[in-house]
Amino acid sequence: MMPITANCHHTQPVFILCIGAPKTGTTWFYNYLNSFECTDLGFKKEYHIFDAAYLEGTDHCRPNKNRAGSSSKSGFRRKQEAQEKRLEQFRDNHDEYYDYFASLYSDIISISADITPSYMGLPVEVLSLINHEFKSRGIQTKVVFFMRDPVSRIISSAKMAQRVGIYAGKRFNRDSHIDEILKELCKLPTVIRNSNYQDTLHNLDSVFDQQNIHIGIYETMFSKHELERLSSFIGLQSRPDWLDKYFNRASTPEDEDIQTAFTQSFKQLLSEQYSYCFDRYPELANIENWSKHAESIA
Repeated sequence: MMPITANCHHTQPVFILCIGAPKTGTTWFYNYLNSFECTDLGFKKEYHIFDAAYLEGTDHCRPNKNRAGSSSKSGFRRKQEAQEKRLEQFRDNHDEYYDYFASLYSDIISISADITPSYMGLPVEVLSLINHEFKSRGIQTKVVFFMRDPVSRIISSAKMAQRVGIYAGKRFNRDSHIDEILKELCKLPTVIRNSNYQDTLHNLDSVFDQQNIHIGIYETMFSKHELERLSSFIGLQSRPDWLDKYFNRASTPEDEDIQTAFTQSFKQLLSEQYSYCFDRYPELANIENWSKHAESIA
C-alpha cells in the first residue's frame, strides 16, 4: 500500500492521462502537477506516442531521425537526443512506454502523467488499451480533459501559428493576416479532430468509469472551487497560490470575421459542438464566449 502524505492521498499508483484540448491550460496543469513531491512526470510534458501511431496528420509528432550529428554537442543537445531515442523506443514497442511509467512509482511517488493534448482524438480501442495496460501493472488511470469555447480556442491556435510560424506541422507566414491562417487551420485533419468535443466525450464515456474522468472548463478552471475539484479528483491537496501563475498565456483572442474565415463544413462541426455541449453541460450557456460564439456560428 502506498503511503498517504500531507499533500497526496493515494492507496495505489495513479496515472493521469490528460488528453487536451490544445490551448486550454495544459502547460499550467503540467507545472501544477510537477509542484508536488509525490509526482514524477518523467522527462516530458507531451510524449506523443499514441497520436503518432494511430492518428492522421501527426508526422510532426515524431522525432527527426535524419538530424545531422556532431562530435561536439552541448549537454542540452545530448540530453535531447537521448530523450528522442527513448521516445522512438516507446513508439516501436508500447510496452516500453507502460513499463517506463511503472518504473517511476516508489514509496514517495504515487502520481505520473502524460499530458498530450492531441490524445483527445484517440479512438475507443486505443483508450481501452491504455487503460488495460496500466491496470495490468497495478496502476489506476484517470483522465483529465479540459474544454474551451471552440471559437476562442481555434482563434488562439491561429494566433500561435502566426506568432511562431508553425502549427500542427504546417508552416505559416508570420505576416499573414489572422483570418488567412484560420482558413488554412480549419482544413487540417488535426485541427478538425481536436475541435470535436462530442466524439472525445463519447469515447471517454465508453471506456472509463465516470469517477475516473475529470472534465474542466478553461473559462472557469482558474477559480478556487475548480482547483479544489481538480485537485481532489487527482488525490492532491489544493494549492490556491497556483491560481495566480500563468504559462504560455497569450492575450485574450479578439473576435475575427469567422463567417469568412471558416469553411462551411468547419462551421457546421463547431455548431454541432455547441449544441452537444450545451445539452450536456447547460451551465456553459452562461459563459459569455460560449453563448456569443454559439450564436455567431449558427
